[in-house]
Amino acid sequence: MSQVRTPPGPSRLDADLAALAAQAAIALDNLVIGRASDLTAVRNLADSVSAGLQSQATVDPTTAVAMQRALIQAPNAQHSTTVNELLANASEFVQRLVSVADEGQASDEEARWLRTVCVALSRSAVALSGPLYDRVSPPLTY
Repeated sequence: MSQVRTPPGPSRLDADLAALAAQAAIALDNLVIGRASDLTAVRNLADSVSAGLQSQATVDPTTAVAMQRALIQAPNAQHSTTVNELLANASEFVQRLVSVADEGQASDEEARWLRTVCVALSRSAVALSGPLYDRVSPPLTY
């Protein structure tokens, strides 16, 4: 008798900006090399960044700093000197992610640029999250 196993629900890590950005980068990389790719991760990242940077009054500081650092590292990206400019640049990035996720395709140049920003965003978010040994871990249960 075989049992049907259901996949586990999303973990806390899946909701983390660094993990979302890394998953989106992998999906975009698969798109570049021509593998069939589910672009759900790209849409999830777009939603997460959009939620963190809704307006100047409700900016999530970690998302803002990580996004700023990622855009600085990306080639040919607009550099922001004010919060309004950062919101505009992040909004453009989100729109480009949503466009790729909705269409399921992008030019190689567009997908590579988005992947570069996603990798930089993931690295920046990890750097901002602090050292792993400072995080509280749940006790082991057997």
